[in-house]
Amino acid sequence: NTIEFSVTPHKSTNTPSGIIRWCIGDELRGDYVTDEYCKIFGCTTEQIKDVINNSMQANVMMDDQYKLSNIIAELKKKPQTMFYEYRFITPDGDTRYISNITRSVLMDNGEMWAYTNATDITEQRVLESELNISREEVSIVIEHSNIRLFKYMIESRSLIFEEKILVAYKISTDIVITPEMAADYGLIAPESKEAWLEMFRHIENGEKKGGVDLKVIKNKKIALFYFKF
Repeated sequence: NTIEFSVTPHKSTNTPSGIIRWCIGDELRGDYVTDEYCKIFGCTTEQIKDVINNSMQANVMMDDQYKLSNIIAELKKKPQTMFYEYRFITPDGDTRYISNITRSVLMDNGEMWAYTNATDITEQRVLESELNISREEVSIVIEHSNIRLFKYMIESRSLIFEEKILVAYKISTDIVITPEMAADYGLIAPESKEAWLEMFRHIENGEKKGGVDLKVIKNKKIALFYFKF
């Protein structure tokens, strides 16, 4: 498969993630890619086409190639959202851990297109390795505590929650959840909704860290939680 771009890469700001839009057909082709996406893969905007064309054969770690091929095959079948991770070798020979969220959409002309948000999580994975803490161990610690983690994708303004949170609040995995929608689903008590939204405005404005006390609806009761970013 090869990918062809019909437009030049786009610049975006205030996000550690990169975005690409591509058509999933017999021949892959793209029409939108951000500078951040290129940087994540260690490429210039001129290099990104060749890198993506050859990624399945040369740039993705051998152990992850089969998984990635299966994911693309699944995305072709029907509109859906998939979360996956793989290791990528940059043109300079560095290994990077990439976390992807890809949503496939069936267009009116019958073509299946995909929107991918890619995040470089290498630092996190290396830190886990250095501390000799596996993701399974981290999950066990979180499971037996009151800690709850979620990810906020600034570019798409979408929240990614743990599966048990989605189940508890009956939130579909097939939709993009914005901070406003999360509040409307009943995660946040009405009196804390404005403070909840203000937290995301701080994040979108480029603030690196902060926190706020919010009232959360848990098991039909209101509990006070400290949210840290």
